[in-house]
Amino acid sequence: MLAAKEHLVVTEQQVKEDAVYVIEDRGVIRGFYYFRSIGCEAELKWLFVNPEWIGLGLGKLLWEHLLETVKKAGISRFRIVSDPNAEAFYRKLGAKRIGWEPSSADSNLRLPLLEFTLDNSDAS
Repeated sequence: MLAAKEHLVVTEQQVKEDAVYVIEDRGVIRGFYYFRSIGCEAELKWLFVNPEWIGLGLGKLLWEHLLETVKKAGISRFRIVSDPNAEAFYRKLGAKRIGWEPSSADSNLRLPLLEFTLDNSDAS
């Protein structure tokens, strides 16, 4: 995680231009997601839950909010370049692995490339 720290930054400009949502508790960020859509390309860049709060439903809460945001924007499909440890979470929610992407933090690591397609029952 420390090696990837510089890659885990969401800039002020990205917050202004894209969908960034945070769950905060008494001034401490417990989780967030960052979603970006340019033209017909859409990608969940980050969905992160503070490790102390994993297993308490925050990831699912962020995911449900993300689906509402995506649906309102008229997007029906998006990509996820997943941390290998998070792939099972995304697949449980319906994402499908479609390939692999090289890691920007570690040239020896390949990351699962997933795709999620909304259907009529998502985010409703």
